Amino acid sequence: MSEYHIEKPSEKLTETFQSRHDLWVGRNYFRNRNYETTYNTVDMTYSLGHSFESIIESFDFPVITRLKLEPIDKQKTERIIASLLASRHAEMKFHYGKKSHLYEDLKRESGEVEFLSDRVRNQGNSLFHMDLSFRISGKDPLDLKDNAYRFETAMNYLGIVNRRINNVSYRTIKNSFSLNRRRDTPYIIDSRSVSSILPVYSTPSPGKGVFVGMDSIDEKPVFIDSFQNESFNSVILGETGSGKSFFSKVFLRRSISSGNADKIFIVDPLNEYSADMFGPNSVEINFRKGDILELSREGPLDNDLISPLASIISGTIYGDDGMRKDIENDIRFYSEENSGTTISHILHRIWSKYGMDSKGSKTFNIIKSQSWMSNDTRVVIFKTNILEEETSNSLLPELILSIFAYSVNNPETRKMLVIDEAHLALSNRHTSGILSNLSRHSRHYMLSIVSITQSLDDLFFHQENRSLLANTASIFVFRTRSMKGEYAKMLNLEGFEEPDFHSLLGGKTIDYSECFLIKRKRLIKLRIISTKEERRKAG
Repeated sequence: MSEYHIEKPSEKLTETFQSRHDLWVGRNYFRNRNYETTYNTVDMTYSLGHSFESIIESFDFPVITRLKLEPIDKQKTERIIASLLASRHAEMKFHYGKKSHLYEDLKRESGEVEFLSDRVRNQGNSLFHMDLSFRISGKDPLDLKDNAYRFETAMNYLGIVNRRINNVSYRTIKNSFSLNRRRDTPYIIDSRSVSSILPVYSTPSPGKGVFVGMDSIDEKPVFIDSFQNESFNSVILGETGSGKSFFSKVFLRRSISSGNADKIFIVDPLNEYSADMFGPNSVEINFRKGDILELSREGPLDNDLISPLASIISGTIYGDDGMRKDIENDIRFYSEENSGTTISHILHRIWSKYGMDSKGSKTFNIIKSQSWMSNDTRVVIFKTNILEEETSNSLLPELILSIFAYSVNNPETRKMLVIDEAHLALSNRHTSGILSNLSRHSRHYMLSIVSITQSLDDLFFHQENRSLLANTASIFVFRTRSMKGEYAKMLNLEGFEEPDFHSLLGGKTIDYSECFLIKRKRLIKLRIISTKEERRKAG
């Protein structure tokens, strides 16, 4: 490796100087199409140096970054380090005992050089001569002055010290485009530090992650793998017309098409989804009061399924595991009572006994397992039409428990349970209790619960709903006016200036939407983009 050179954006710079009549030189800037000036980096705090790339991309004016690295051979490296140490120690002796901060500064620098020496000798690092410079542009001298001030302020804040070229000449301008090293003292840097500041604009391979949008700061793509976090669950919230529903459809389409999810179950109370959105391996099932899902397995339940089901039902109805043993015993009794009894019938009987009063439905409409459990079926949309149904405590709880039973029986399959208009489900004490309990256990059965609603208020309709948020890894917040100040702590936003959720763009009148992604105490502003085909399918 003789040198490393990056220039962004790439330009045929030599063409710039074909005619001197196209170039006008001032004291510390020059004009070539735009007014431009150049900065050379002379010092840097390595721990913050990696941040300059994102800051530069956030500017609304062009910045061309020029980086050149020349490796230094081993013998010269040892001489440079020895010389640096000797000079620091000599100056320390001179300033020792004097009332000056220089001694402490030199002591700190000496420690940094010794640390650098250790990295080179014992960790195999190399030394480089680095030449890092920036070209700033402006429409006119005043605009350039303003841009230069913003650049200097941002770089100083990051601990990057740049020196502006004050005496511009044709020679210095040409040298700023050249690969030749600057004539002033070269900046020495080791390979570990180089790796933290190289502006290569690369993003790690996301594996099976799903592309969700572009980071509005650095314009890099952001990927989410719903099955790689400490929790597999997500929440998507935003007011009507914010772009929330469109994003949800695109996100689910990408999840299934990318292979990130093997199977998706969608609870659709307001007829927002259709099988056409997801392709031929999708089905729509009308689910009404009294309907039960048939599971493919027959006869007695395995202990692997009995215990978690009993725990969830007990926690949902009674708030703890106090009735778990009784429910377990009943499940075993019902399964042994008739060897031909299906899991679906057992679930219905258990829920009828513990979760409903005697007015509950006694008529069964069996939805055959082939219609929703087939390996060829990848997206199942349950049309619950809950607003047209009379209030029933059994409709959603049994549906969700049946999907959970499927998850336990298929632990290797990546499954997503999507609750659209989640406020309708969360306002029901039994349903919200089941979802809250499931959220704690879902990752053990490769189940990701995605709750879609308009406001965080919906997640606190019942006290138990708080665990749903506590067990959520990714929260997408689209435009909303109902974000209360006390929610900042619940969303891990205490260390951030309060985001402006009210002004986020989104809706059918613009080509893209914006949201904040809250993930692992990180706050990322996303720009949601999509293809024409995705927009057509999502309606």
